[in-house]
Amino acid sequence: MCKQGDESVLHVLWECGVAQDVWVGSKLCMQKCTTFRTDFVTLVKDLMERLQVEDLEYFFVQCWVLWNQRNSVVHGGCIQDPSRLVQRAKDFIQEFCDAQT
Repeated sequence: MCKQGDESVLHVLWECGVAQDVWVGSKLCMQKCTTFRTDFVTLVKDLMERLQVEDLEYFFVQCWVLWNQRNSVVHGGCIQDPSRLVQRAKDFIQEFCDAQT
């Protein structure tokens, strides 16, 4: 997506500059993290120990939005502003919650 690193799942969803900007702007208020992780599974295990269930749900929805952004870029689309990607995740969760009531 950013063409600045190996396009692993970890890079696309966590290490990429676009992803880091999304996480900084997200409701989870994650700072740009320089901690080395070997893979996405290790990251998820770490977050599962630290985050509440609601925040984990948000994390996975935000990952889904980031992966959709990656697919869009791969297939000729352009990178959206990180704040728009954050809002997409919030909107998706709100729509899901509204549908449950």
